[in-house]
Amino acid sequence: MDFRQIQIALMFFFALTTLVFASPTRAQNGKEAEGPPVKPYVMTSSAVYEKQRNGQPVNPAAVFSVSNKKVYCFSHFQDVRSKAYVFHNWFRRDVSVAKIKLLLQAPKWSIYSSMPLRETEKGPWRVEVTGENGEILSVLRFSIVD
Repeated sequence: MDFRQIQIALMFFFALTTLVFASPTRAQNGKEAEGPPVKPYVMTSSAVYEKQRNGQPVNPAAVFSVSNKKVYCFSHFQDVRSKAYVFHNWFRRDVSVAKIKLLLQAPKWSIYSSMPLRETEKGPWRVEVTGENGEILSVLRFSIVD
């Protein structure tokens, strides 16, 4: 075999290998294997805010004054395929303070939860937005100050 024939044979081999490995895999029963599960929603954004007005977030921030009396976590979703639940898990200094279950409905949905602020609760906080199975969708960190 000359160099050109070897080159053609290798190209044919790689093309055939690509076709074999790129084709849909089959389960042992002959049916096509399922891919990764389709999520019932897509989270487009999540943030903490100073307040809400008419259900809409106002003044996003990372540092909040305890004089505000409350802090809000808003999460926005689209492509909601069916009713589903997500959670806002509030932590102060890495200690769980609240786990709030929130309902999503099709086709797009915005949710929020809030946490009252007291003088004794200054310091670092975070909200973990999680799905029904505990998968973390977002982690939001913020601080409460004077």
